[in-house]
Amino acid sequence: MNNVEQRLEIKAAADGLPPGGTSNDIPCPWCKQAKSFSVTKTRLGDVLYLCHRASCTEGGRGGYIRERGLSSTSQVKREFTPRVYTGTTRYLEGPWLSQLVDAYRLAEVEIRWAGWLHGYPPDAIVMPVYSAYGTRRGVLTKFFDKSVVPKTLTYKEVDDAWMGWYIRSGASPQNQEGKYSTVVVVEDPISALKASRFYPAVSIYGTYLSPQMIEELTNLGDRIVLCFDRDATQKALDYAKNYAMMGNFRTVPLSKDVKDMTQQELQEWSELL
Repeated sequence: MNNVEQRLEIKAAADGLPPGGTSNDIPCPWCKQAKSFSVTKTRLGDVLYLCHRASCTEGGRGGYIRERGLSSTSQVKREFTPRVYTGTTRYLEGPWLSQLVDAYRLAEVEIRWAGWLHGYPPDAIVMPVYSAYGTRRGVLTKFFDKSVVPKTLTYKEVDDAWMGWYIRSGASPQNQEGKYSTVVVVEDPISALKASRFYPAVSIYGTYLSPQMIEELTNLGDRIVLCFDRDATQKALDYAKNYAMMGNFRTVPLSKDVKDMTQQELQEWSELL
């Protein structure tokens, strides 16, 4: 039986579950052991599975099946078209740099470290998006002129999870499995850059977390702390509950968005994580 057939079996078992329900009634499709296999249907309709037997090399990895993402023994791969930023770039300086430093209490050295540039025309901050391993996924542009709509544009260069990692040297050591003890997840790159002063931080450029993004986070972090802006606290709590089977998730409600915190407020916030 190939993996598609196994995943179809798992999905069939989950079809009768209510949203948020978990079942241990089916044997693991890989190792065939009863009572060791968990299937959960999230409130979003995705299916999460995990075999708890240490000797099960396939089911023990766990995984997910997206809602309506597996309906037959063959799946159609969606088309991906890279989008590349073609504007002119140069170092951020003058009023463009001062705006970031003054408005968000960023240091020039960390802006340079993040690789943010001044792009034009029109004038915008060009923010590279990198994976945890330093490979480039694309760029995000944020326009200086508040009258420009939309405020940001996405240029996705590779077909990969759209999330940007900010990992400073020595911020958090990796264990023998290559995982960081704590990973902080925030909505925007400015918040991620500030949070990375204390922990490896990830910007998800909004509030949507796909199963693919969850898988990447849990592969690289022992503890995932969701720190969404105040108006999205409930959404963060829902994610932590829905994906609890996949990893150790925690939500820290914020009294102020991370990007707007002073250094003292950041220090106090980091001690709560």
